[in-house]
Amino acid sequence: MSSKYQTGTRSGPFVATEKSLSDLVGDEYEIKGNLGTALILQKGASVYSCQIPPDPERLDFKPYFVCAELQERPRDATASEKEEETPATGN
Repeated sequence: MSSKYQTGTRSGPFVATEKSLSDLVGDEYEIKGNLGTALILQKGASVYSCQIPPDPERLDFKPYFVCAELQERPRDATASEKEEETPATGN
């Protein structure tokens, strides 16, 4: 499986979790819509994105969903991270 689907990996405001689509629906999360190829589930203020990861070896998809929890960072935190990641130029 691609490293971007590993538990704890951040993709934008979402962080991959161990939870499955079945777990979330069993916990009374409701499917509210989709975002691209992902289902968006919500229960109160808690939001998850669940998608079927691709299987590049078979040019197919895996037989399960990977669910990621919305864990937004404040704008100030993301701005300071960008400054640290961006190398300084001589200009």
